[in-house]
Amino acid sequence: MRRVLRALLVLALSSTACTTDAASPSTVAGRPVVRTEAPAEPAPPPIAPLTGADLPDDVALRPVLAIKIDNAPGAVPQQGLDIAEVVFEEEVEGGITRFVALYQASRPGAVGPVRSGREVDAELLPPFSPVLGISGAARPVTRQFDKAGLSWLQERTGGPDDPFYRAPDRTSPHDLLVRTHDLLALDKKAEAIDEPVFAFDPRSPAGGRAVKAVELEFSLSTEVGWEWSGDAWNRLQNGTPHQSVEGDGLTADNVVVMRVRSKEGDRADSLGNPTLELDVIGRGTATVLRDGRAYPARWHKVSADDHIQWTTPQGDPLPLRPGRTWIELLKTSSSLRLGS
Repeated sequence: MRRVLRALLVLALSSTACTTDAASPSTVAGRPVVRTEAPAEPAPPPIAPLTGADLPDDVALRPVLAIKIDNAPGAVPQQGLDIAEVVFEEEVEGGITRFVALYQASRPGAVGPVRSGREVDAELLPPFSPVLGISGAARPVTRQFDKAGLSWLQERTGGPDDPFYRAPDRTSPHDLLVRTHDLLALDKKAEAIDEPVFAFDPRSPAGGRAVKAVELEFSLSTEVGWEWSGDAWNRLQNGTPHQSVEGDGLTADNVVVMRVRSKEGDRADSLGNPTLELDVIGRGTATVLRDGRAYPARWHKVSADDHIQWTTPQGDPLPLRPGRTWIELLKTSSSLRLGS
């Protein structure tokens, strides 16, 4: 009898267990499900638009400053040119060159000597949305600036409230400097760009040719050289290392030699030298120097409002190395020599 009762008890327990098991799926379904999610990937650091380099956390992007800088013999050495993030070098009348130095993440303080603007600036600068500092410009040039929507400022009174001032240790007309912070403060409507202006990649592109030195002959009076140090390109001017007023050499991570068409302008300087007009809208050939190599390239700029694009001769993007870039606007009739 006990065996029968024990058997019945086991059977009853078995039935209960089966009933519980059958109900368990609905019980589990009603139970809150706790999911363990993988931690979110940290956001990549912001990129400095002019250099493609990581932007430090304590640096806020401000509008781009574009300063027209003198490069006549009496203007050397320049101040603040060594930390410019992008520099355009343009030939002007008399065979000398002039710079447009761009700053955004860097804080240059005073920059100069400041000189006058040219027509080509109205075609190069609009996509940077800069505040442009110049010593002045001919009326036809400022009309082009206004048409292009450029915000430009020049010396006003020379008084203590003027960002532009005359340096007592320099001779005119190579003595005009500008306090960049004060210049930027005058334009309350300027907005910062936040997208990279060129394609950047720290990895060297395939191809190219190893070179140690490059020579550009802008004119009989102006020859520019770049030498590879193993880490950067060092600038020479007429065979001499080009230094800033602080004694620092001028260097670049990228040097782009952009071959452009040119013609004489319809104006002249005080010595009777005709102005030079450079055509930077359209397309043409170029040489991109990075990582100790020279890459044959092509440039393409659709309009004044578009950035310049660099490609291989086959049309593939040709990225620059993150860092400072100098763009040499070299006439198609001028010589370019690569030395290995």
